[in-house]
Amino acid sequence: MWGAISTAIDLVGLVIMIVLWVRMLTARDRAGAKAFSRTPLAELGREDRRRLMRAIRHGDAVPAEHRDVALHWARQEVLRRGVFWIMIVIGVETACSLPSDLVNSEWLSVAAFWLAIVALCALVPGAVYVRRDQLAALRLLRDTSPPA
Repeated sequence: MWGAISTAIDLVGLVIMIVLWVRMLTARDRAGAKAFSRTPLAELGREDRRRLMRAIRHGDAVPAEHRDVALHWARQEVLRRGVFWIMIVIGVETACSLPSDLVNSEWLSVAAFWLAIVALCALVPGAVYVRRDQLAALRLLRDTSPPA
């Protein structure tokens, strides 16, 4: 019984991920961004990039010499908002597969169970960091937009 439910959840999740991915790529294409482009922050040195990201994440003032790079990064980060939701769907699918892996005592099911646990342990902090950066990007764009 659980196997059929788990399979249905996986199929629905797959459809949701494909829709989110296509919507994200379409939004990036409409905005003129390439699907797989380098981050605008790559042109900065490591220390400059770290200081800039710290200022953006904390809501501090962005240095004037890096304002254009920060705004370009923020626009691209907002266009990647589907990544967070894809990570959430992957996490739900992975968590839903745990009971069926736990019931079976075959070595492959045990390996799949522990692999799913490791994947969730990596996925949760990753989703938190992605969401944190997206909220910081939205805040930066909101704070630097001209008054209406």
